[in-house]
Amino acid sequence: YSAQADVIVWNMAQLANALLPIVNNDEDVLNKFKNLVHEMPNQIRSLWLKKFGKKIGISKTKPSDYKLISNFLNGLASRNEDFTISFRKLTEEPEYFKSVDPDWFKTWKNRISGEPDPISIMAKANPNLIPRNHQIELAITAALNSDFDLFHRLNKALKSPYEKTLEYSDLEAIPTEEEEVLKTFCGT
Repeated sequence: YSAQADVIVWNMAQLANALLPIVNNDEDVLNKFKNLVHEMPNQIRSLWLKKFGKKIGISKTKPSDYKLISNFLNGLASRNEDFTISFRKLTEEPEYFKSVDPDWFKTWKNRISGEPDPISIMAKANPNLIPRNHQIELAITAALNSDFDLFHRLNKALKSPYEKTLEYSDLEAIPTEEEEVLKTFCGT
């Protein structure tokens, strides 16, 4: 996941390279391509900060928030915690993080102390429900057997991913070892 920005920049550089024959090596266009590709890391980082800032309750991020967010993500990775569930837990049960990472929690609490309503910011940025691969795989398998019930249920549930309902709480769960999808495709 942490390599996505590099992959985006590499992909854009390859796209620019592929377009070179079309622009007949026009210097102005070449310079625009170079500038766009060169600026991409800054744009990506800025958008990343804004997006993840909201996920931890910060409405207006500053460069120093990068470390706070990165430390949170690194903590999730080291504890092997689910991304979606953890951000939702930060929204609904923030005290959990006081016990698992007290230093991060203290820094985070200090950072969001100036926010008017950090919980509301997080609630709007952290869905309860995402399309999980194991649920999609089950829906596809059932649909191939002319059973579209799970497909329709998933479709209905995912129309309101930020609403927490008992009706769809089973769809929030991470896959069991038996349900884990080991083969998938980018964008599934």
